[in-house]
Amino acid sequence: MTSKLTPTDVLLNNLKEELSRERTNIQILKAEFEQLKGREALSSGAKNISDTNAEYQNNLVQNLEAQIETIKEELAAESDLRMKFEEELNRVQEQLRSFKGLSSENHVQELKECYDRKLGKAVGDYRISPESNRGSQKSQMFPTSDIDSEAERALTPVEMKDLKEELAGAHLSYETVCSHVLDLQAKLTDMEGKYEASCRMVNEAFQKVAETLELANQTADERDAAIIEQVDRARELEQLRALIEKLADEAGKRAREEVDKVRDQANINISKLLKDLHLVEKERTQLQMELDRVKSGLEHDFRVTRDLDNQTSGQVDLRFEHTLQRAHQAESERDELKLKLETCQLAHERAISCKQQEIEHLLEEQRALKDRLDNAETLRSSVEERLRQQLNAMRTIEQQSMEAKRRSETSQRSALQQVLLAHQTAELRDAESKRRIEVLEKTSQQSLQGWREVLGKQQLLVERWKSEAHTLAGQLEQQGIALHAEVERYKAKALQAEKRLEQLEHKKGLARKRNC
Repeated sequence: MTSKLTPTDVLLNNLKEELSRERTNIQILKAEFEQLKGREALSSGAKNISDTNAEYQNNLVQNLEAQIETIKEELAAESDLRMKFEEELNRVQEQLRSFKGLSSENHVQELKECYDRKLGKAVGDYRISPESNRGSQKSQMFPTSDIDSEAERALTPVEMKDLKEELAGAHLSYETVCSHVLDLQAKLTDMEGKYEASCRMVNEAFQKVAETLELANQTADERDAAIIEQVDRARELEQLRALIEKLADEAGKRAREEVDKVRDQANINISKLLKDLHLVEKERTQLQMELDRVKSGLEHDFRVTRDLDNQTSGQVDLRFEHTLQRAHQAESERDELKLKLETCQLAHERAISCKQQEIEHLLEEQRALKDRLDNAETLRSSVEERLRQQLNAMRTIEQQSMEAKRRSETSQRSALQQVLLAHQTAELRDAESKRRIEVLEKTSQQSLQGWREVLGKQQLLVERWKSEAHTLAGQLEQQGIALHAEVERYKAKALQAEKRLEQLEHKKGLARKRNC
């Protein structure tokens, strides 16, 4: 009877199997948690790689910004040089305009007008008389044609020849200056064309630099967007990692708590059941022993009664009644023990049903944990997919940054070459313009020296004319004094003649009166 498995033993075996399965599930969960940690380490490695790429992109953008600043400085120097070159060109143009403004006819006309004014002033000084009657007498005695002839004789023939030679030299120098001005105009046209070409080259260089700056700004914007996206993804990964850790911790904690709770409760229930079973077995053993004892006693009594049946019937009846009473009492005790056993079995079954309900609840919680783990696995798969996409995006961004770097380096080299070429061309043009300006300055100085010599000769001629005019004025003044003395003498003679006429008229009047 004791070798057969009772329902309690079956329940205990089932509980042990469930506990072993729970331990296996917990070990599987721990293994998956370790795998999640390994994948998280891989994601942190990818994050380090992305940080390295971001640092490389930052260095690349810094190098581009430094190169752009260098190009800006060179362009500023080029623009300053261009401004100086424009100032020199403006100055040359002003000089050319000043040379263009000089006309030979105007210059000769000015010289003639100057000579005419000076000659007219000198002749006018000689023609003016202090008194009108003196002028009339002078015109009667010394007509103006004589004075004009004297002035013309004062200008001829050497002075007029020198004046003609000076005018011919001035005209020749004017023609030379005109030819030089034409050469300068041609050179200026050539320089303006070269300057426009240089301006176009500089504008193209500025445009390429602007394109380079725009490309650098686009690269910086892409870099910033990639960094922001990387930070967002790192934040999302961190949140997912924290969520996975939290879920894993909660799942492990709850699983441990539930397992510990189930184990403790199962141990308590098992201990209670073992105690109850031990008591039931003990009671059953006692009842069995008592039944055996009663049976043996009954058999002994039956044998004794059978042996003594013939001896005394009265005693047998009493003993038989006593035995029957004892048998009824044993049967009642047996019934009570059976009732107790059934009650214990019912309590045991109720406990088993309660434990089965608890086990089903634990199984439901286990299924919920498995569902959560499946969700965590799905989330992990999605995180891995997003991480893979981020890595692909980072590779794409890195390729784009390398392509942008190559393009920026190419554009930078071309811009630097063009800037250097423009700088060299500007230097050559500057040297050529300086040389031409020096030649022009020398030519202008020579022409200015020639004009100064002409002006000096004119001043000498004017001084000579002034001295001759003063000499002529002295002569005319002496002649005027002589004429004045002669006029005074004629006046005295006229007065004397008038007096004589008055005397004669007076005498004629007296004679007429006498005749009357």
